[in-house]
Parts: sequence; structure tokens; C-alpha cells
Amino acid sequence: MEVISRGSFFQVPEMLQSTLDALKLQLNLGNCLALLAFAKKHRIADLKSSAYRLMSNNYLQILREASIYGQLNATEREFILQTRMEGKRLLVAADLESIYKLRRPQWSLSCPAGALGDAYVYIYSDMEDSWLPLTKIPKEANLKGCAVCSMFNYLFLAGGIKGSTQGGQCSNRVFCYNPMTNIWTEVAPMKQSRSQFKMVAVDGFLYAIGGECLYSVERYDPRLGKWTFRTSLPKGTFAVAHEATTCNGEIYISGGHLFHRLLRYDPCGDLWEECPNSSSRQRSTALVGVRNFLYRFDINRDSGVSVFKYHTLAKVWRECAAVHTRKPSPFQCTVADNTIYCVSKQKTMKFAADGEIPKFEAEELCAFSVGKGTPHPLILSLPEF
Repeated sequence: MEVISRGSFFQVPEMLQSTLDALKLQLNLGNCLALLAFAKKHRIADLKSSAYRLMSNNYLQILREASIYGQLNATEREFILQTRMEGKRLLVAADLESIYKLRRPQWSLSCPAGALGDAYVYIYSDMEDSWLPLTKIPKEANLKGCAVCSMFNYLFLAGGIKGSTQGGQCSNRVFCYNPMTNIWTEVAPMKQSRSQFKMVAVDGFLYAIGGECLYSVERYDPRLGKWTFRTSLPKGTFAVAHEATTCNGEIYISGGHLFHRLLRYDPCGDLWEECPNSSSRQRSTALVGVRNFLYRFDINRDSGVSVFKYHTLAKVWRECAAVHTRKPSPFQCTVADNTIYCVSKQKTMKFAADGEIPKFEAEELCAFSVGKGTPHPLILSLPEF
């Protein structure tokens, strides 16, 4: 570094550039803060950018390491998070097992050779209008009755049933996929083992809500790397196989064994309250939050799919859209900007939630026919795809 510090970095000599390239190759979580300080002191923009990129690519480790994260100012903290969110936002889907029927292995040309029996997270390619394997899910993960969500551009998979559905045990293990490094890790386990529950992210925390025979709610703080209990669900609600979403920093759950109830959770006050529910008495298949609104998707075997819109401030429901089809299959949803993607093995629909008249778009995407189970869609940002 002594040689570098004497050079001019407006026009870097070839020898110094080679030294800088070597330094970038040596960047790791142990020395990134020291090299960042050196780069800032000597105005080495390329090295500084590489240090920030390393921190961004390994954001959760940096967040948990006070000796590094605590030395970054507010602007730097925001920058490395925003850098992580850059790239094209892409539709992905985890291939999960249904708890209601046996999983029947099927060979798929989209799976790598020898992948029979493996489960994957797939990514939708708009160029090819097809689903392609993104990453193999660890064999230790339990795919029946688990919960999946994304936070900080990581994918989290938690809980589920170990072994056969009948007589199987619930799990409390939590796995985390980093699309920037293509690495799976295991993070702190939940305090309670859960299946048929929901997990959502709000303001940098994960929330695990309900589950079979459970009223409890717990929150994961990635800064501390641990789970803590929060206020349990109201008595008599018994949230299992329900739907959950977030809207304006609050959590809403409905459906499943909650039947036609809608509950709202305020993370700041750690309080649950009952909200008005729609007049529909059909089966709810998905609940999605967009801006100030909730969109509830109900299915009817004879008439198709109906969409109900709830204004979270005015607390008013209205039916806003429908698509008529015989024997519609249940689907799961995710949202990117103002487009809701409704994904099933039969079809992938797009629902425009950005205007006064929300509607299903005429264009349909390729059905999720590659997996062996049930698709659970999410949105991830990938730097190159």
C-alpha cells in the first residue's frame, strides 16, 4: 500500500493498476473495511466501489457484524442496500410440496441431468417465455407446509414437515438463499416448529405467523440473528393454511381456517385488530398488498376467479375484476411494481393493479409446468440474467 499511496490516481501507471487489481482480488469480509478506508483516503474510486459491492453482495453478514456495519455512516448503509436491489427484477418460483397429496416425480427437460428427486427455485425468462432452474433447494429443507418470502433480496425458506405428512414432525429450521453469490446458508431457527404458516417481511424483519395448532407469532431480527415472540393471534382465530401480505408497513392475514375474517397487525404497537371483510364467501386463494390496497383473489369452480379490492385507509371492500373459467386451479401471487403475478401449474396470469380499473391482462405467461410440486412465486433482483 505504501507504493500505491505515492502514485497519482488520476492517471494510474500500469504497475499500480496491477497492484490495485491484486488488492481487489484479496477483498474479503475480514479486510473490506480497512481497504474501504484506504480507498477513500487516497480517492481510489475503483477499489472503493469493489469494497461496497462486496458488502452489498454479503449484506446479511455485514448487517450482523457491528465492527463493520457500525463503522458505516447512514449514506453508506443505504448505498450498499440499494446496490443490492439493483438489476432486473425477475419473477422466480420455489417448487414446494403439497401437504394434501403425494408428490409424483416427473422428468422435466428444464432440470439438469440427474436432478430427478431434487427441488429447485426456478426463474421466469421473458426472452424464452419459459421457466429455468435458478438454484437447487438444499435437501435438508422441508418443502411440505413450509413458508417462503424475500427480504433484502434474499430468499428465506422456513419450517415445514419432516418426513411423511402423516406422522411427520414440524421443523423450525430456516434456510436463506443469496442470489448475488448463489449460496444457501442456514440462519437461526425459529423458536417454535411450524407448518402451514405464513412468513412475511416488514421494515427489515421477518414475521412467522400461526401454523397448525399455533396462535403464536415470532419475529426475526437479521441484525441480531435471532427470533423473538410477538403478540399472539387473537383467541379463536387459529390461523393455518391462511394467506398473508403486507401493506403500508402493516401485516394482513385472511383465509384458511380464519374463514372469512381479515386481521391487521401493527408492528410498531405489536397489536392485532379485526378489520371488515368482503361479502364473498368463496374460497380465497391469495391476498396481495399494492400501495393502499389489498387484493383478494377468490375462486369458484363454476364461475372462475373474482377479485375484491380493499382500501386499507377507508376500510371499504368492492369487487373490482373477474375472469371466467371452468374449474380454476388455486394459485399463489407475488407483486412487482403494480403488476400482480398469479402463478399455478396450469397458467401464469398478470393482473394490473395500477389504475382505477384493475384488471387481468390479456397476455398470459408460460405456466409453471417444470416443477414437481406447487409453485410459490417471489420477486428477486439479479445482476445478470
